[in-house]
Amino acid sequence: MPHPRDEPRGERSSPHVLLSPSFRPFTLSPTSEKIKVRPVSAMEIHVNNPAVVDDLMAAFRAGDCLAHRLGSHAFVVIHRHALDDQEARVEVEFFLRAWQQRRGGVEANVVE
Repeated sequence: MPHPRDEPRGERSSPHVLLSPSFRPFTLSPTSEKIKVRPVSAMEIHVNNPAVVDDLMAAFRAGDCLAHRLGSHAFVVIHRHALDDQEARVEVEFFLRAWQQRRGGVEANVVE
């Protein structure tokens, strides 16, 4: 499934997909200046219940993020479509809060 950012505006498959306010579609031409793309940093996530780590990692992967387990309570995630580290962190933290709301009592946090 293509990521919502890969679909032209007005042609998204779901009206419930929201893009970051900083997202601006653009088109490159052969004469465009080179754009420097900086990969975003991996963020370590710690979860208080090791039984749900795989479920949370799967949820991130379903959102087209990369996730790799570090141990029983931790994994790293990379938001591949974020424009920068700040946007990645805001969106990952928002996702974590929403995910936790559906699983009362589970705590998951970005490690500083």
